[in-house]
Amino acid sequence: MRLANVITLPEYRGQGHGTALVLDVVAWARSIAADRVDLSATPAGQRLYEKLGFVLTSAPRMKLVL
Repeated sequence: MRLANVITLPEYRGQGHGTALVLDVVAWARSIAADRVDLSATPAGQRLYEKLGFVLTSAPRMKLVL
């Protein structure tokens, strides 16, 4: 599955909104037996995804193997 266009407005960053949204998507992906979640992250968003277990690939993209 591919996750795209996750955007948090600057004034709302750091409050857990992006984390909650991505965790919901990951839970849904697991519920449909997806084997991974792929995404492309901006440098600003990469830390969030790494914190949630995503790793850089050579694509360059990040993935979470479920």
